[in-house]
Amino acid sequence: MTSIPALRSYHTLDVLAESPGRRIVKIYSHLIVMLRRAEENLRSSDWELAATHLDKAGTAVEELLGALNFEEGGEIAERLGSIYTFMLRELLAVGVQRDPVSLVRLEKMTETLLEAWIHAVDEQEALNR
Repeated sequence: MTSIPALRSYHTLDVLAESPGRRIVKIYSHLIVMLRRAEENLRSSDWELAATHLDKAGTAVEELLGALNFEEGGEIAERLGSIYTFMLRELLAVGVQRDPVSLVRLEKMTETLLEAWIHAVDEQEALNR
């Protein structure tokens, strides 16, 4: 039987072994799951669980924002920074207004960004082979 701390250590090593691009893809994927769960919770009036998932979504967006390199990323990093800041504001508004429709928009935006990241990472990995 595997203990939880051992499993967490394995997961941490697994994540650290990935490229930075693949880690960003994982964060986006996690963000989408949290947005969907929060939306479901809002629709079922489970405010407490919705707040938990909104908080986790916010943490994921903060990780994305913190991963930006504004010196090397130039205009792309600036635009992503603006998008992530917008997403954080929207998540706060959703928490106050309890509006699942806003979450659907954030989900779609995040799915589009995820697709772009997957494409970029795949291309970069193909170049590195």
